[in-house]
Amino acid sequence: MTTYTWSILQMNVVPVLDGQQDVVVSAEWELIGVQDTYTANITAWRNFELQQGAGFTPYDQLTEEQVIGWVQASYGEDTISSFENNIQEKINAQINPPPMPVPAPLPWQ
Repeated sequence: MTTYTWSILQMNVVPVLDGQQDVVVSAEWELIGVQDTYTANITAWRNFELQQGAGFTPYDQLTEEQVIGWVQASYGEDTISSFENNIQEKINAQINPPPMPVPAPLPWQ
């Protein structure tokens, strides 16, 4: 069984926006899948849509879990399942590598 772990690698902020400081506008995230000794991952950036009137958490009070929640909510369950399926396919290819093509002499020579 594969275990999936999310992490935030980096965030970009706008220094001042609508009276708030260090407003997070994007995050680089990673999703790692581990099955026994096999590992695969996906890393990407996700931009956030700023919502007026939404609660604001000061930058120095953000938690990784909160930002992961933003990333996951922005993609939705179907896309997250697609990411996990992609990672599982990578792990399966490590467990049972597909046959690799090799050069062969031309039969007419």
